[in-house]
Amino acid sequence: MPNATFSIAYQPIRLLKTSEAARYCGMALAKFKRDCPASPIEFAQNQIRYDVKDLDKWIDGLKLATDENSDEYWLSKFRDQNSS
Repeated sequence: MPNATFSIAYQPIRLLKTSEAARYCGMALAKFKRDCPASPIEFAQNQIRYDVKDLDKWIDGLKLATDENSDEYWLSKFRDQNSS
């Protein structure tokens, strides 16, 4: 039986509704609305969308803040100790 190759183009959606953005981040909607610092884009008629790139940047920043091998982690620890 011959092998067949298919080429399917897929264009991911970049702007997400609030509920989609919460799901993308793996969060409950209420928690997402409370905790997400990414600024939404507001279109006409109160259509709110979140840019996936902004969400990714926020998530990447969260990982840096808890990675003990990162400079950001140790700088934040130093700031915390000296702010008291």
